[in-house]
Amino acid sequence: MSAQAFILFPIIVDKKPIGMFYGDKDALGELTIQAKELSLLKTLRNQAVLAIKQKY
Repeated sequence: MSAQAFILFPIIVDKKPIGMFYGDKDALGELTIQAKELSLLKTLRNQAVLAIKQKY
């Protein structure tokens, strides 16, 4: 089965893509993200990038 709707947050460190957060739904219109949720997802992505940068 293929996803009809998806969201993708790339994880980029030093201008190199190293991973991503991905979510999908089967039907179009099922994936709705409120502004606060979007903000939290971006924060999660940014925290992951910071943690990776601290490690190396």
